[in-house]
Amino acid sequence: MELTAKTRLLNSVRSIFCYPMLENYLVRQVQGRESSHWITKLAPNHYQYAKPAARIALRNGILFDLDISNLLDWCVYFGIKEPARDKLYGLVGPGDCVVDVGVNIGETVTYMAQLVGNSGKIYGFEPDPVNFKIAADAVQRNKMNQVHLEELALSDDEGCYNLYRIDSRNPGANRILPEGNRADAVPVKSILLDLFVKQRQINRIDLIKIDVEGFEYHVLQGARETIARFRPKIFMELNNDMLGKHGHSAQKVVKLMSGWSYQMTRADTGEPVDASYNFAGCHFDLVCI
Repeated sequence: MELTAKTRLLNSVRSIFCYPMLENYLVRQVQGRESSHWITKLAPNHYQYAKPAARIALRNGILFDLDISNLLDWCVYFGIKEPARDKLYGLVGPGDCVVDVGVNIGETVTYMAQLVGNSGKIYGFEPDPVNFKIAADAVQRNKMNQVHLEELALSDDEGCYNLYRIDSRNPGANRILPEGNRADAVPVKSILLDLFVKQRQINRIDLIKIDVEGFEYHVLQGARETIARFRPKIFMELNNDMLGKHGHSAQKVVKLMSGWSYQMTRADTGEPVDASYNFAGCHFDLVCI
Protein backbone atom coordinates (compact mmCIF):
# COMPACT_ATOMS: atom_id res chain seq x y z
CA MET A 1 0.00 0.00 0.00
CA GLU A 2 1.53 3.29 -1.15
CA LEU A 3 0.92 6.03 1.44
CA THR A 4 1.38 9.77 1.03
CA ALA A 5 3.71 11.69 3.31
CA LYS A 6 0.68 13.32 4.97
CA THR A 7 -0.91 9.92 5.67
CA ARG A 8 2.35 8.54 7.08
CA LEU A 9 2.58 11.55 9.41
CA LEU A 10 -1.04 11.15 10.53
CA ASN A 11 -0.53 7.42 11.05
CA SER A 12 2.36 8.11 13.40
CA VAL A 13 -0.04 10.19 15.52
CA ARG A 14 -2.84 7.63 15.20
CA SER A 15 -0.56 4.82 16.36
CA ILE A 16 -0.55 6.37 19.84
CA PHE A 17 -4.24 5.50 20.11
CA CYS A 18 -3.53 1.81 19.56
CA TYR A 19 -2.62 1.62 23.27
CA PRO A 20 -5.64 0.20 25.15
CA MET A 21 -6.37 3.12 27.51
CA LEU A 22 -6.12 5.74 24.79
CA GLU A 23 -8.00 3.55 22.34
CA ASN A 24 -10.89 3.11 24.79
CA TYR A 25 -11.03 6.87 25.31
CA LEU A 26 -11.02 7.55 21.57
CA VAL A 27 -13.73 4.98 20.87
CA ARG A 28 -16.04 6.78 23.31
CA GLN A 29 -15.34 10.10 21.56
CA VAL A 30 -15.83 9.02 17.94
CA GLN A 31 -18.90 6.79 18.22
CA GLY A 32 -21.86 8.32 16.43
CA ARG A 33 -19.87 11.16 14.88
CA GLU A 34 -19.69 11.91 11.16
CA SER A 35 -16.47 10.89 9.41
CA SER A 36 -15.85 14.59 8.67
CA HIS A 37 -15.44 15.42 12.39
CA TRP A 38 -11.81 16.12 13.27
CA ILE A 39 -11.61 13.64 16.13
CA THR A 40 -12.51 10.69 13.88
CA LYS A 41 -9.28 11.40 11.97
CA LEU A 42 -7.35 10.25 15.05
CA ALA A 43 -8.67 6.69 14.89
CA PRO A 44 -5.88 4.30 13.86
CA ASN A 45 -6.53 2.69 10.50
CA HIS A 46 -7.42 -0.99 10.53
CA TYR A 47 -4.14 -1.85 8.78
CA GLN A 48 -2.17 -0.30 11.66
CA TYR A 49 -3.23 -3.16 13.94
CA ALA A 50 -1.32 -6.43 13.89
CA LYS A 51 -3.53 -9.41 13.07
CA PRO A 52 -5.45 -10.60 14.94
CA ALA A 53 -6.62 -7.59 16.97
CA ALA A 54 -9.44 -9.13 18.98
CA ARG A 55 -12.04 -6.95 20.67
CA ILE A 56 -15.35 -7.74 22.36
CA ALA A 57 -17.72 -4.82 21.90
CA LEU A 58 -21.35 -4.03 22.70
CA ARG A 59 -22.84 -1.79 20.03
CA ASN A 60 -26.52 -0.77 20.04
CA GLY A 61 -27.28 -3.67 22.35
CA ILE A 62 -25.53 -6.21 20.09
CA LEU A 63 -22.49 -8.13 21.32
CA PHE A 64 -19.76 -8.42 18.67
CA ASP A 65 -16.59 -10.52 18.66
CA LEU A 66 -14.33 -8.45 16.39
CA ASP A 67 -10.92 -8.41 14.77
CA ILE A 68 -10.32 -4.71 14.17
CA SER A 69 -7.39 -5.39 11.84
CA ASN A 70 -10.21 -6.09 9.34
CA LEU A 71 -11.96 -3.05 7.88
CA LEU A 72 -15.58 -4.06 8.57
CA ASP A 73 -14.83 -5.06 12.17
CA TRP A 74 -13.00 -1.74 12.58
CA CYS A 75 -16.08 0.14 11.34
CA VAL A 76 -18.32 -1.63 13.85
CA TYR A 77 -15.85 -1.05 16.69
CA PHE A 78 -15.32 2.67 16.19
CA GLY A 79 -18.94 3.28 15.19
CA ILE A 80 -18.36 6.32 12.98
CA LYS A 81 -21.72 7.52 11.69
CA GLU A 82 -22.71 6.61 8.12
CA PRO A 83 -25.73 8.57 6.80
CA ALA A 84 -26.40 5.96 4.09
CA ARG A 85 -26.48 3.16 6.68
CA ASP A 86 -28.88 5.18 8.81
CA LYS A 87 -31.11 5.50 5.74
CA LEU A 88 -31.14 1.71 5.39
CA TYR A 89 -32.18 1.22 9.00
CA GLY A 90 -34.88 3.85 8.57
CA LEU A 91 -36.52 1.59 5.98
CA VAL A 92 -37.00 -1.23 8.52
CA GLY A 93 -39.96 -1.48 10.88
CA PRO A 94 -41.31 -3.87 13.54
CA GLY A 95 -42.69 -7.09 12.08
CA ASP A 96 -41.06 -6.59 8.68
CA CYS A 97 -39.68 -9.40 6.53
CA VAL A 98 -36.26 -8.44 5.19
CA VAL A 99 -33.90 -10.13 2.73
CA ASP A 100 -30.23 -9.24 3.30
CA VAL A 101 -28.12 -10.18 0.27
CA GLY A 102 -24.44 -10.01 1.18
CA VAL A 103 -24.54 -10.46 4.97
CA ASN A 104 -20.75 -10.47 5.31
CA ILE A 105 -19.78 -10.52 9.03
CA GLY A 106 -23.37 -9.83 10.14
CA GLU A 107 -23.40 -6.14 11.06
CA THR A 108 -26.51 -5.15 9.10
CA VAL A 109 -28.38 -8.40 9.66
CA THR A 110 -28.07 -8.13 13.46
CA TYR A 111 -29.03 -4.44 13.56
CA MET A 112 -32.04 -5.09 11.35
CA ALA A 113 -33.02 -8.06 13.52
CA GLN A 114 -33.41 -5.66 16.42
CA LEU A 115 -35.57 -3.39 14.30
CA VAL A 116 -37.95 -6.10 13.03
CA GLY A 117 -38.21 -7.62 16.51
CA ASN A 118 -39.42 -11.09 17.38
CA SER A 119 -42.48 -10.68 15.16
CA GLY A 120 -40.35 -10.07 12.05
CA LYS A 121 -38.08 -12.24 9.92
CA ILE A 122 -34.77 -11.78 8.18
CA TYR A 123 -33.38 -14.07 5.50
CA GLY A 124 -29.66 -13.49 5.02
CA PHE A 125 -27.41 -14.77 2.23
CA GLU A 126 -23.62 -14.98 2.53
CA PRO A 127 -21.67 -17.35 0.25
CA ASP A 128 -18.21 -16.96 1.77
CA PRO A 129 -17.80 -19.74 4.37
CA VAL A 130 -15.55 -17.67 6.66
CA ASN A 131 -17.87 -14.66 6.72
CA PHE A 132 -20.89 -16.94 7.03
CA LYS A 133 -19.52 -18.54 10.21
CA ILE A 134 -18.72 -15.14 11.75
CA ALA A 135 -22.24 -13.89 10.97
CA ALA A 136 -23.85 -17.10 12.21
CA ASP A 137 -21.90 -16.87 15.47
CA ALA A 138 -23.07 -13.26 15.94
CA VAL A 139 -26.69 -14.26 15.37
CA GLN A 140 -26.41 -17.17 17.81
CA ARG A 141 -24.51 -15.12 20.41
CA ASN A 142 -27.27 -12.51 20.42
CA LYS A 143 -30.08 -15.11 20.38
CA MET A 144 -31.72 -13.71 17.24
CA ASN A 145 -34.15 -16.48 16.32
CA GLN A 146 -35.83 -14.26 13.74
CA VAL A 147 -32.71 -14.44 11.54
CA HIS A 148 -32.30 -17.29 9.04
CA LEU A 149 -28.90 -17.42 7.32
CA GLU A 150 -28.06 -19.29 4.12
CA GLU A 151 -24.52 -20.07 2.94
CA LEU A 152 -25.48 -19.23 -0.64
CA ALA A 153 -25.07 -16.52 -3.26
CA LEU A 154 -28.14 -15.10 -4.95
CA SER A 155 -28.03 -14.97 -8.73
CA ASP A 156 -30.19 -15.44 -11.83
CA ASP A 157 -29.38 -19.16 -12.02
CA GLU A 158 -28.67 -22.17 -9.85
CA GLY A 159 -25.05 -23.13 -10.09
CA CYS A 160 -21.54 -22.68 -8.77
CA TYR A 161 -19.45 -19.51 -8.97
CA ASN A 162 -15.89 -18.57 -8.10
CA LEU A 163 -15.60 -16.14 -5.19
CA TYR A 164 -12.35 -14.29 -4.60
CA ARG A 165 -10.95 -12.81 -1.40
CA ILE A 166 -9.45 -9.66 -2.85
CA ASP A 167 -8.14 -8.09 0.36
CA SER A 168 -7.13 -10.13 3.41
CA ARG A 169 -7.97 -7.15 5.64
CA ASN A 170 -11.35 -6.37 4.08
CA PRO A 171 -13.83 -9.25 3.89
CA GLY A 172 -16.33 -6.78 2.47
CA ALA A 173 -14.32 -6.82 -0.76
CA ASN A 174 -14.94 -10.54 -1.33
CA ARG A 175 -16.65 -10.89 -4.68
CA ILE A 176 -17.71 -13.18 -7.49
CA LEU A 177 -15.65 -12.51 -10.61
CA PRO A 178 -15.81 -14.00 -14.12
CA GLU A 179 -12.10 -14.88 -14.11
CA GLY A 180 -12.13 -18.60 -14.82
CA ASN A 181 -10.57 -21.10 -12.45
CA ARG A 182 -7.90 -19.17 -10.57
CA ALA A 183 -6.10 -21.16 -7.89
CA ASP A 184 -7.33 -18.85 -5.11
CA ALA A 185 -11.02 -19.21 -6.04
CA VAL A 186 -13.54 -20.32 -3.42
CA PRO A 187 -16.39 -22.27 -5.07
CA VAL A 188 -19.81 -21.08 -3.85
CA LYS A 189 -23.34 -22.20 -4.69
CA SER A 190 -26.09 -19.91 -5.94
CA ILE A 191 -29.88 -19.85 -6.00
CA LEU A 192 -32.53 -17.51 -7.41
CA LEU A 193 -34.44 -15.51 -4.81
CA ASP A 194 -37.62 -16.41 -6.73
CA LEU A 195 -36.92 -20.11 -6.21
CA PHE A 196 -35.97 -19.64 -2.56
CA VAL A 197 -39.22 -17.75 -1.89
CA LYS A 198 -41.24 -20.58 -3.45
CA GLN A 199 -39.34 -23.29 -1.55
CA ARG A 200 -39.80 -21.54 1.79
CA GLN A 201 -43.38 -20.46 1.00
CA ILE A 202 -42.57 -16.88 1.96
CA ASN A 203 -45.68 -14.70 1.64
CA ARG A 204 -44.26 -11.27 2.43
CA ILE A 205 -41.07 -9.28 1.81
CA ASP A 206 -40.87 -5.62 2.83
CA LEU A 207 -37.24 -4.81 2.09
CA ILE A 208 -34.36 -6.25 0.08
CA LYS A 209 -30.83 -5.01 0.85
CA ILE A 210 -28.18 -5.92 -1.76
CA ASP A 211 -24.43 -5.41 -1.38
CA VAL A 212 -22.61 -7.90 -3.60
CA GLU A 213 -19.69 -6.02 -5.14
CA GLY A 214 -20.97 -5.63 -8.70
CA PHE A 215 -23.18 -8.73 -8.86
CA GLU A 216 -26.38 -6.74 -8.18
CA TYR A 217 -27.86 -7.06 -11.68
CA HIS A 218 -27.76 -10.87 -11.48
CA VAL A 219 -29.46 -10.78 -8.06
CA LEU A 220 -32.25 -8.54 -9.38
CA GLN A 221 -32.85 -10.71 -12.44
CA GLY A 222 -33.21 -13.76 -10.20
CA ALA A 223 -35.76 -11.88 -8.06
CA ARG A 224 -38.06 -10.58 -10.82
CA GLU A 225 -41.15 -12.55 -9.72
CA THR A 226 -40.57 -11.76 -6.04
CA ILE A 227 -40.22 -8.04 -6.71
CA ALA A 228 -43.31 -7.99 -8.95
CA ARG A 229 -45.32 -9.85 -6.32
CA PHE A 230 -44.31 -8.04 -3.12
CA ARG A 231 -43.09 -4.65 -4.37
CA PRO A 232 -40.48 -4.40 -1.58
CA LYS A 233 -38.30 -1.40 -0.89
CA ILE A 234 -34.82 -2.06 -2.25
CA PHE A 235 -31.56 -0.70 -0.88
CA MET A 236 -28.46 -1.56 -2.89
CA GLU A 237 -24.92 -0.57 -3.60
CA LEU A 238 -24.40 1.02 -7.02
CA ASN A 239 -20.78 0.79 -8.15
CA ASN A 240 -20.38 1.43 -11.87
CA ASP A 241 -16.84 0.07 -12.08
CA MET A 242 -17.66 -3.17 -10.26
CA LEU A 243 -20.83 -3.71 -12.31
CA GLY A 244 -18.71 -3.28 -15.42
CA LYS A 245 -16.63 -6.33 -14.51
CA HIS A 246 -19.79 -8.38 -15.14
CA GLY A 247 -20.71 -6.62 -18.37
CA HIS A 248 -23.34 -4.42 -16.72
CA SER A 249 -23.48 -0.80 -15.60
CA ALA A 250 -25.11 1.46 -13.04
CA GLN A 251 -27.31 2.91 -15.78
CA LYS A 252 -28.46 -0.58 -16.76
CA VAL A 253 -29.47 -1.32 -13.16
CA VAL A 254 -31.34 1.99 -12.90
CA LYS A 255 -33.14 1.38 -16.19
CA LEU A 256 -34.20 -2.04 -14.92
CA MET A 257 -35.60 -0.55 -11.72
CA SER A 258 -37.33 2.25 -13.65
CA GLY A 259 -38.96 -0.36 -15.85
CA TRP A 260 -40.37 -1.89 -12.69
CA SER A 261 -41.83 1.54 -11.74
CA TYR A 262 -39.41 2.26 -8.91
CA GLN A 263 -38.39 5.78 -7.92
CA MET A 264 -34.73 6.05 -6.90
CA THR A 265 -32.63 8.37 -4.74
CA ARG A 266 -29.09 8.42 -3.40
CA ALA A 267 -29.06 7.18 0.19
CA ASP A 268 -26.41 9.67 1.26
CA THR A 269 -27.84 12.88 -0.26
CA GLY A 270 -31.48 12.13 -1.19
CA GLU A 271 -30.73 13.27 -4.75
CA PRO A 272 -33.09 11.72 -7.36
CA VAL A 273 -31.48 9.16 -9.67
CA ASP A 274 -32.76 8.12 -13.10
CA ALA A 275 -31.25 6.88 -16.38
CA SER A 276 -30.03 10.39 -17.27
CA TYR A 277 -27.80 10.58 -14.17
CA ASN A 278 -24.03 10.87 -14.71
CA PHE A 279 -22.88 7.42 -13.58
CA ALA A 280 -19.19 7.79 -14.49
CA GLY A 281 -17.22 6.31 -11.60
CA CYS A 282 -20.29 6.35 -9.35
CA HIS A 283 -20.19 4.45 -6.07
CA PHE A 284 -23.07 5.06 -3.66
CA ASP A 285 -26.07 3.33 -2.11
CA LEU A 286 -29.39 3.53 -3.94
CA VAL A 287 -32.84 3.65 -2.31
CA CYS A 288 -35.60 2.26 -4.53
CA ILE A 289 -39.25 2.78 -3.55
